[in-house]
Amino acid sequence: GLSSVQLSIGQGLHIVSDGTNWQLAKAGITANGTLTNGHCAGFDALGNIVDEGGPCTTSGGGGTVTAGTAGQLAYYPGSAATVAGFTTGSAGKCLIAIAGGPVWGTCNRVDVVAVCGADPTGAVDSSSAFNTCLTTYGNVFVPTGTYHVTTTINLNANLMSLVGENKTTTKIVGTGNANNVMSFVGAVDNLEIGNLTIDRTGTPSSGVAGIGCDPATAHTSVYLHDVNVLNQNQGIQMCGADSALVQNVDSSSNFSDGIFMKTIPSYPLQWNFFNVSASSNGGWGFLVEAQNADLPMGTWNTVGTFANTSGGVRVHGTGATNVNDLRVSNMTLSSDGSGGELSIATGGGCCNIFDNIFAEQTGSQSTGRSGATPAALSGSCIVINGNRDVVIHTMIAFKCSNSGVKTDGSNTT
Repeated sequence: GLSSVQLSIGQGLHIVSDGTNWQLAKAGITANGTLTNGHCAGFDALGNIVDEGGPCTTSGGGGTVTAGTAGQLAYYPGSAATVAGFTTGSAGKCLIAIAGGPVWGTCNRVDVVAVCGADPTGAVDSSSAFNTCLTTYGNVFVPTGTYHVTTTINLNANLMSLVGENKTTTKIVGTGNANNVMSFVGAVDNLEIGNLTIDRTGTPSSGVAGIGCDPATAHTSVYLHDVNVLNQNQGIQMCGADSALVQNVDSSSNFSDGIFMKTIPSYPLQWNFFNVSASSNGGWGFLVEAQNADLPMGTWNTVGTFANTSGGVRVHGTGATNVNDLRVSNMTLSSDGSGGELSIATGGGCCNIFDNIFAEQTGSQSTGRSGATPAALSGSCIVINGNRDVVIHTMIAFKCSNSGVKTDGSNTT
C-alpha cells in the first residue's frame, strides 16, 4: 500500500511503486536491482550502495530489489539473506542498514534500540547505548519503552537530536541521584529534544536536573518540544540561547524549581515559550536569574503555573545585571506559594511587557510534590519591585492572600 519509501542509506535512493512493481529511481539502478551496466547493486558493511562487479545472484555479497508481491529489499551480509519487507509497519519509515541487516526506523534518525542496543524494558542500563548512538549518528529516535540510565546522556556536538515516539509512552528514567538525566554540553548549536518523559527514581542531589546545561555556554537554534519532566531536583535548566523554542512542555513534581533559567557570560536567554507549564514543584515554577550579565529575553505565550511552593514566576535581576525585553502574553497562575504568582524584579530592566495575566489564590492551598507543603496563607498575587519600563496590560488578580498587586515604590516607570 506504499506509494514510495525513502532509503536513508548510501546515496539516499528512493523506491517508488508504479502500482504493480517496485522500481528504483536515481543512480542508474533498474527495477530488478541491477545497475545500468548489468551489474548487481549491493550494499557494503555501512549500507552504502555498491557495484557488485557482476550480475545479481541469489547468494553472496549482492543485494537486490525484487519486484512484485513482497516488494522486498534483500541484504546479503554473507551467504544468508536478510529481508526487510515493505509492509504496513514500514509505512512512513526509512530503511537503516546495520551489520546484521536492514531495519526500519524513523527517517533521518537512527533507532537507539535496533541499531545501538538500548533496552526499552528498563532492565539494563542504556546510558552507553544512548551516548554511543548520539556520538556516532547524531540524530537518534527512541521507540516506545522505559529506558533506565545511570549516567548523563550528553548532547555535545552540533546537529544532535534525541526524539521519542510519544511523550507519554517513551520514558527515560535516571537512576543515579548525582547526574543530570541529559545535558547540553559545550557551546553546541542546532539541538532538539522531543516526545519524551524524563523521570527519576530516588531523591536527586541539589542542582541535578532532568535536562541540564552549562551556564558558561550558549546555544543557537534549540528546539525542546513535547516533553514532560518530573521528580528531578530542578526540572529543566536553561542557559544562554539565541533563537530557542520551547513548545508543549511541562515540568512538575520536582524537588526545587520547575524551570530554572540563568546565564553567566554576556549571553541572551532568548528561549521562546509556547504552551509551557510548571506545577507542584518545591521551588518556583519558573525562576529567571540574571548573573553577571544583562539578559535579553524571548517571548512567552500561554504559560501556566499551579501549586509551586516558592511561587509561580520570578524574574530577578540586580542593579548591575538586568533582565530586558521579556514579552509575556496569556499567562495563567494559580495557587502558588507566598512569593507570589508573578514576581517582577528585573534590576532596572527595560521594556518588559506582560499582557493578559490571570493570577489567583496565592498562598491558599498546599503546594509542592504531592501537596507536602501546607498552605502559606500569605503572599500577594503580583509583586513589582525595582523595574524600569514595565507594562502590564489586561490583568486580573483574584482572591490573593494579601495584595492583588504589591509594589515598594522602587519602579522607575
